[in-house]
Formats: sequence, structure tokens, C-alpha cells
Amino acid sequence: MVAIENVNLDDLPTTPDALPVGCRLHAAHKAMLAAGDARLAFARNIDQQRVQRADAQAIVDRAQREPASVEDWRLVAAAEAQVRAIDAWLPGQQARLPEWDARVDEERRRWSGTWASYAALLQHVQSRTATLQQYDEVGRLLGWEPLPTERLAWLEREIEDIRHQHRPVPQAISDREGEIDHMLGALGIDRATYQVHRNRQAPQPVAAGAPVAVAPGW
Repeated sequence: MVAIENVNLDDLPTTPDALPVGCRLHAAHKAMLAAGDARLAFARNIDQQRVQRADAQAIVDRAQREPASVEDWRLVAAAEAQVRAIDAWLPGQQARLPEWDARVDEERRRWSGTWASYAALLQHVQSRTATLQQYDEVGRLLGWEPLPTERLAWLEREIEDIRHQHRPVPQAISDREGEIDHMLGALGIDRATYQVHRNRQAPQPVAAGAPVAVAPGW
């Protein structure tokens, strides 16, 4: 997780190699790479078994051509058994290669879609045209904690709590309002737009017997 106060919006990752370890984007990229590595390891094992079969078959063939040269027929018998075992194992493993290819392709498509979504969000963030919802989505992908809206909501609750104290401290309220202003300024969101967001999130009074309306997301 990345503490939101340590986030530099002008220095967000623009390549997979720069992603914070453990965030959702990093995990998605790691899964894509792991799928490719697993497929390579699977294919490499098949190739190794083919080489081992060829070596074992060479022992058998030589024994058949030159029986007088055989010093230990148990080794020949072991080579024959190895050839039979690999012949029984190999077709099934080769048949699974398309399944592995499909898995790798799916992980690559998933990663490409995730990265494309992040890149589009990043453009809005860099130009400071992102909405609070979009900032939150970037935060979810990069592991910000708390998310921007969560931090703003916490500050608002702090202000309300202070105002309801027996002896409110104006400076404490001013400090938190200043932090809200600073955060909104860093995000490129003006107070009017933020107030619209707050109004949408605020619970609305409900008349007795009336259905409960759900406030739309930002």
C-alpha cells in the first residue's frame, strides 16, 4: 500500500516496471508474466523428455546392433522402460500445449485491457481533468491508502466532530479545511465540483413510507 500523502501525481508509473510492488496493477502484470514463464517451463520439460527418450533409444539401438558390446543388460532394460514410459507420457503432455497457449493469451489480453484502462485514467490525472471517482480507481490500481474520497470524507467527519465538541477549536477546523483545500488543489478539483460530490453522497431525508433512493456515484 502507498500512503496517499506520499503520492506524487506528477510521478505516477508510466511503465509496468515502475509499478509499486503488491498493488493490483503489479499483481496483474506479475500474473501475465508468470503464465508465460509457466508455459515455457512446461514446454521445456517436454523438450527435456524428448532428449532423454532419444538418449535412451540410442542405448537400445546400439545394444540391438552390437549385442557383444553390452556390458550390463540391465541398463538396456532400463533404457527400454524409459522409452516406453516417455512414449506413454509425451502425447498427453503435447496435447496440453494449446491449453497453455490459450491460458497465456487470456492473461495477456486481461493485462492489456487493465493497462489500457490505467493509461486512459493516467492521462486524466496528468492533465488534472480526472473526477474523484477516477482518482479513486487509479488509487485502487496503484494501492493508495486511503483513497482520495476516503481521505476527504475522513477530514469532513473530523470537522463535524470538532464543531460538535463542547468547546470547538477553530484552528483545528481551519487546519482540516486547509488540508481539504490543498488536496482538492492537487487533484485539480474546485470547491464547487467537490460540493456537488458531497451533496450526492450525503443521505437525503426520506418521507415516511417513501422508497429509499440510492445516491448516484461520482
